[in-house]
Amino acid sequence: MRHRCSSLFALLVVSAVVASFAVVPAAAAAPAKGLSLTVVARECPTYQDISANLLRNNLMESLRDLGPDTTYGAGALMDPQVEATAQPNCSPLPNWTFTLGEDIKAPQGESKEPWGALSIVLRPFATDLTTAAKTALLDSAGRPTGQTIAGATTVQLTNAEAKLASRGSLWIQGGTPTDPVLAQRFPGPLYGFGALRCAIDNVNGDNVEYVSYPAGVTHVFCFAYYVKPPPTSGTIVIRKEVDGLPGVSESFPFDGNVSYEPGGVFSLDVEDGQPAEERFFRGATGSGEPWRVREREREVPDWRLTELNCTSRDGASSFTTSVQSGEAQITLAGGDLVTCTYLNRYAPPPRGLALRKITRGGIGSFGFEVTPVGGGETSRAEATTEEEEVAVDADPSPLDLAPGRYDVIETLPSSNRGRWELTGVQCEGRQRQNIARVEIELPADQASVCTFTNTFIPRGSITISKVTYGAVGSSSFLVARRGDDPAAYRQTARTTEEGVAVRAVGDSTDELELGRYAIVDSPPPPGKGAWSLNFVQCDGRAVPFSQGRIEIELTAANPDQHCTFVNNFDRDPEPQPRPQRPSDPSPQANLVVAKTPSSQVTTVGSVVAYRLQVSNQGGAPAADVRVVDQPRGPVDLVSAETPGGTCGDGLPLICELGMLEPGQSKSVTVRLRVLHPGRFSNFAVTGTATKAGVGKAAAKVRVKGPPLPKFPGLG
Repeated sequence: MRHRCSSLFALLVVSAVVASFAVVPAAAAAPAKGLSLTVVARECPTYQDISANLLRNNLMESLRDLGPDTTYGAGALMDPQVEATAQPNCSPLPNWTFTLGEDIKAPQGESKEPWGALSIVLRPFATDLTTAAKTALLDSAGRPTGQTIAGATTVQLTNAEAKLASRGSLWIQGGTPTDPVLAQRFPGPLYGFGALRCAIDNVNGDNVEYVSYPAGVTHVFCFAYYVKPPPTSGTIVIRKEVDGLPGVSESFPFDGNVSYEPGGVFSLDVEDGQPAEERFFRGATGSGEPWRVREREREVPDWRLTELNCTSRDGASSFTTSVQSGEAQITLAGGDLVTCTYLNRYAPPPRGLALRKITRGGIGSFGFEVTPVGGGETSRAEATTEEEEVAVDADPSPLDLAPGRYDVIETLPSSNRGRWELTGVQCEGRQRQNIARVEIELPADQASVCTFTNTFIPRGSITISKVTYGAVGSSSFLVARRGDDPAAYRQTARTTEEGVAVRAVGDSTDELELGRYAIVDSPPPPGKGAWSLNFVQCDGRAVPFSQGRIEIELTAANPDQHCTFVNNFDRDPEPQPRPQRPSDPSPQANLVVAKTPSSQVTTVGSVVAYRLQVSNQGGAPAADVRVVDQPRGPVDLVSAETPGGTCGDGLPLICELGMLEPGQSKSVTVRLRVLHPGRFSNFAVTGTATKAGVGKAAAKVRVKGPPLPKFPGLG
């Protein structure tokens, strides 16, 4: 991903706040009941004024590529301050409508509308979501902050909508299903779609996102951005045809600004000799820079680009092509359909056996041993891939072999991140049905080509369980990989009995890349009461959490993790005290925990007291603060006391500390009886329903065995 910075950061913050917020008293309102949603619309001068979502790819439905990369981390809540800072040139857009629905429909066919092709929701709800000039700015618990936000409106979800949200099945789109850019309300059309970010789903850049609520959160934001005025749209089809090798399956790499993928790369995958194509809904170029696409045919051995032709359906677009460079430049007219067809012919080696390698999920070096059936001299070759899905010839290639039958044995590279599997063998364009034993027949009159496809299977995995007390219901989870190659997975868990763990199901998380992951828990709808996240354990260890969000890391030493989220439902929750209004315009709570034992050395059977100090060292209040104390060894809980809250009576010990204002601290005293000699560790983590930094602390005590008995007459 691209990374950009600016020396004018402070100025942008000030400008963004002025553009999106009015620091005036908002109308008095009680904390929201149930789940609420604020939708916000913004108009922007250009696509470059809009920051991208977490992923840049060809699922983006804007007519041109967007501006800076997102500043959000995986699983982060949409934040008005972050949005204002990232889009300083965009202004509020009142009278814009959003639509909630139960499902999603992606665009198909060509772009027949001037605004392009946009995803829409199916089975829409009647909920009115039309932005006003301004509305009260609420926090994540639905409480007024004393500010207003312009070009926005807030609604309470209905029971049906809330149930869908808890399952990760409530979808939202900009505009209406029949008019996604409201061209009837704003003729022209006046606006073109830029980006939509909603709740915690800031992954793909299409016109539909889903709405979910992490644990401890009952109010979320959706932000939509539109360009005024937009270019009219057209459709570009890049088509790949092959000749000379019937039934072949091959991947052909391309690049160019027509693709929104990082580096402009994409590929067309021919399967069984059938043509492949990809459609791009893009803005008309006018007198601006043309759309470009280039085939990197030199990276596909034994194939040569022989023809490149573009056609315009309406005759309004123009283009230039070059077989030598493999590039087409397209000046796209609004409403037109341009098709560029690349024809490649197979150019086989003159004789012998050519071995080729394609890898998926990774790259590596693979050895081959080719031995005549029945015995004879073994020939060796090695193929090293440098890019996934791009075939390379083994070295040497082709192998100079006499006609006959040969066994081919492949040597797989080793990796501490996973394993390689041979997933396909294709000889002379025909897939081999049995690849457990690869036997090849070399004819006398021509060369043979065999392509071996290997897939890297990572060893990392995440499994999630849900336990609820006080009530049962459905919860949804978002698992998001952090870093330069993000990915997102959705799962749900429905408890039917209190205290009984239920495994979450949905998108598979059994074969994950190693790295850092965020997991966000969205509990069932609150109803008449409130859900709270008691604690989270991963592989038996307590994990800090904030707004239902935890972070874990899959490593080569610990590639598989199982996390259990435990929620409690309170039918008559005590009202949270109103937090003090922070002076910092972009504050965040920061919970720090310190743990001090009464003694560094003790004996088996003795009681050790621990003092836990939880402090909010951030600039904003932290609501529903908890500290979880988890001894790592055999102990008995003697007592737990806190003057600022309540503690449970079991292990792991959970103490509820309520609200912590900036600079405020609360303490907990825990007394444990240690039952085994050796090094004893006691571990504590913090959690909160507020967006905050969360911490952990550990204390170690040396436990000696009981003293030896003394007998009379012995020294």
